[in-house]
Amino acid sequence: MSLAGNDRWMGWTLTLYQQSATQGYAPAQFQLGIMYDFGKGVQQDYVKAMNWYQKAADQGIAGAQNNLGFIYAKGKGVPQDYIQAMKWYMLAVNNGFTPAMQNMQNIKQLGVAVENGI
Repeated sequence: MSLAGNDRWMGWTLTLYQQSATQGYAPAQFQLGIMYDFGKGVQQDYVKAMNWYQKAADQGIAGAQNNLGFIYAKGKGVPQDYIQAMKWYMLAVNNGFTPAMQNMQNIKQLGVAVENGI
């Protein structure tokens, strides 16, 4: 596939995800979050990524919950907040996304005092 063909495909994909996401389809919201988080087919924008992840996470998408945790843990577009990161990681684990357990462990290994019983 030529580079121009790839650009057309990404544009088409973005359009479909945007249409579905604005209608409340959580998997499309999650995918848009990924696209903005990593700058795939769009200009990288952590705030937009977080907004789309939030919408998907609120609908129970465990991968989006994990990615929100990562955004807070790393301070990508928001102030770094380990308590919020742990909250989102815990939700992701509770929804079956077991890789979030390692992310929780990574924060604990930093020696960060996390309150609220987390």
